[in-house]
Amino acid sequence: MGIGQAGHTNSAAQACDIYSDGTYDDWFLPSFDHLYLMYDNLHQNGFGNFQVDWHWSSTEATDTTAFCVRFDPVGSYVDEFEYSVQNVRAARAF
Repeated sequence: MGIGQAGHTNSAAQACDIYSDGTYDDWFLPSFDHLYLMYDNLHQNGFGNFQVDWHWSSTEATDTTAFCVRFDPVGSYVDEFEYSVQNVRAARAF
């Protein structure tokens, strides 16, 4: 269910959509491909404070599930989740 649809509440995508860092308010929930790029380009260079835990992505697996990415010092993993608490990492296009 997209964030513009009636009845959409309390999702990672919505949290990113309403997020503002005080300067920018055009944030979005990245795909799992974008999460990997962020990790490779930020974390590997000492930026971003990535948690060793699961992060929601906007990449849908089914109508009710999305893929999450786990960043770990020994490797990265992708799995499918429906409802659970995961980290949310907002992104901006610039």
